[in-house]
Amino acid sequence: MLDADGTIRYVSPSIERVLGYKAEEVLGTNAFHLAHRDDLPRVRELFETRMNLPNTAGRLVEVRARHKDDSWRHAEVVGRSLTDESGLPYMVMSLRDITEKKELELQFLRAQRVESIGTLAGGIAHDLNNILTPISMSIPILRQEINSPSALALLESLEESARRGANMVQQILTFSRGIKIEKEPVQTRNILKEFGRTVTEIFPKSITFKLHTASDLWPVRGNVTELQQALMNLCINARDAMPKGGNLTVTGENINLSKLDAALIPNAKPGSYVVWVVADTGEGIPPEHMGRIFDPFFSTKPAGKGTGLGLSTTVGIIRGHDGCIQVQSKVGKGTAFKIYLPATTERVAAKPIPLTRPLRGNGQTILVVDDEDAIRRVTEKVLTMHNYRVLSARNGAEAVEIFANNKDAVQLILLDVMMPVMDGQASVNRLRAVHPGVKIIASSSFTSTSAEEAAAALKVDGILTKPFAAMALLESVRSALAPK
Repeated sequence: MLDADGTIRYVSPSIERVLGYKAEEVLGTNAFHLAHRDDLPRVRELFETRMNLPNTAGRLVEVRARHKDDSWRHAEVVGRSLTDESGLPYMVMSLRDITEKKELELQFLRAQRVESIGTLAGGIAHDLNNILTPISMSIPILRQEINSPSALALLESLEESARRGANMVQQILTFSRGIKIEKEPVQTRNILKEFGRTVTEIFPKSITFKLHTASDLWPVRGNVTELQQALMNLCINARDAMPKGGNLTVTGENINLSKLDAALIPNAKPGSYVVWVVADTGEGIPPEHMGRIFDPFFSTKPAGKGTGLGLSTTVGIIRGHDGCIQVQSKVGKGTAFKIYLPATTERVAAKPIPLTRPLRGNGQTILVVDDEDAIRRVTEKVLTMHNYRVLSARNGAEAVEIFANNKDAVQLILLDVMMPVMDGQASVNRLRAVHPGVKIIASSSFTSTSAEEAAAALKVDGILTKPFAAMALLESVRSALAPK
């Protein structure tokens, strides 16, 4: 119950449950001090309008009300103005906490946005990979024609950028569509060292980066792209926590957890682990936020500066690797995240040794079918340089016509799956109708299925996932043409 000036005359005991105050703490105070300053002008206007219309009920309005812990609760408020025995006006007001409802609505809207991003990502992934494919294939050609050490160094950077671009597309698709990611034994020391070079290049110079990693770091069973993403998410958070600069330190070490040690770490089990530590000297995390930092969409950053998905994605990746994560933070002193990844005794596959002699053909004729001019040109260049004869088509219908006129000469068809005029499956069926035994390699981004599933569905002899490098193209061609 409020007087005409907003002074609280009576409040029910339930205010303690809703806003944290005891009734005696607010009696005699002005109710307007509980309203958010951005809502205050509207609240005052509605209150005064209602007080001038005695014995009438007001409409339901939403306001933000101050909780005793200084947080803001969303509330639905409705009031009726009355007059007492003396004829003085007062208001009876009802307030209902709808904070949880508003948060669920916000999460739903954000989930819809993420779903839309996923749909958009799937739609543009093919186009992005089409852009990256000719870049990836052109690099070996340029490398053979360039002798300048500085130019060759630029080519290395270009190749790394193309690879990172492809990984970014895959990360977006993985997050938005939940695409299955294959794991294998990997050496995380290499991941940390490569990541260190990236951070040094792209982070502000005001941030000093240090990397310390054991020379005998154990291997783990994981996915390089996902582990890189988790590391990047933590380092970006560290960067944002140091707007004026500071120190960012990443370490990697081996550790054996006993039963007692594991009991002190959430979700940990006794055993051998590789531990990554990402530590900064930034602003730190307030204690009241520590319990929510891994919640999806929770962010302490200003609007437009963060989605609240970085840490939730990171913890999902680590749990997907059967690992666990710890965080220690002190306001004004910095934050340290510890990632525990189970070590494996499996051997890490050695990187393939580059072939000293190119994968040359024997003059076989290959029909290249792709609606992207750049991809057709570069593919033709790579194949002709390696002693193949090439015919080309811009779509499935054109490919069928060219193949029908050259079916005795063409020994292999390299076919993009996503094309105008005639899609991949229809093109394969028509080409097989002309010559059932012709070898076909399908190429695309294959964003919704694995390469093996795509090959089985299309009934082709090989799969090239875009973006692919020249060596991958030549290996796939040699494999498809090899006698079975």
